[in-house]
Amino acid sequence: DLMTDCRPRWLSPFHYRKLFQADSAPQPPVTAAAGDSLQRAAAEPHLLVGGLVEASGAVAFDPFWRLPAALPALDPVEGDTYCLELRDAAQVVLHSRCFDLSFYDYEGGAEIAVDSFLAALPLEATASRVVLRQGEAVLGEVVASAHAPQVTLLSPDTAGLMSGKIGVAWLAADDDGDELAFTLSYSHDDGATWLPFTL
Repeated sequence: DLMTDCRPRWLSPFHYRKLFQADSAPQPPVTAAAGDSLQRAAAEPHLLVGGLVEASGAVAFDPFWRLPAALPALDPVEGDTYCLELRDAAQVVLHSRCFDLSFYDYEGGAEIAVDSFLAALPLEATASRVVLRQGEAVLGEVVASAHAPQVTLLSPDTAGLMSGKIGVAWLAADDDGDELAFTLSYSHDDGATWLPFTL
């Protein structure tokens, strides 16, 4: 994420450290068909969960993103102060990621009041909520809504090949009234795989 409250904008220290560490992180096996792009091998989708935590305990979640596979470098270094949990309707923990936050600006050499987190949780059909806790105290949660958003592509016409600058337009609605976020992706193999334009 970018530090958007400052000019010029820069990558947050948390994600800078993650990118720096990713260079030496072990990578999962990849597969590729002739003429196709490399894809990470994975058995199940993952939910990318991130947000901000204040030293006081307040939490603000970013929009969640569904990923076709987990990226090891996205998971925080294992700790025990904070835990992200994927739970079902009976509050049974399906998966968890525990980590620590420093609340320290390593670039400026000073303590800070807000720190960020980012982790990928294996996504299961029975999942109903994501919970962030500190010890036994629940700091915040996001509960799955009853209805999936509906998206209708207005343009372009996807019947043929396209080149050059292309405008994309769509309509989206959610029966639960939730705020929506979008990814824009394209496929070169009739929907078998997708690559993002932007988030």
